Amino acid sequence: IGLIAEEVGEVVPEVVVYEKNALDAQSIDYARLVALLIEATKELASENETLKQCLEYTTMVVKELKSKMAQIESA
Repeated sequence: IGLIAEEVGEVVPEVVVYEKNALDAQSIDYARLVALLIEATKELASENETLKQCLEYTTMVVKELKSKMAQIESA
């Protein structure tokens, strides 16, 4: 279980330990990566909450529009 060091190195090179040739990734310093992952999770949670609120609002507007359309059709 783990991450591919070369892929992580493309995004966050500071947490990757490379071989002496400076090309081949040797390992990842997961301890340094944890803080970044926690912050990214917080950002995603905030974005998710905003999207939930938008969806609730949109759902409410659609219900109101359907109700008004039904009233118009029955008139």
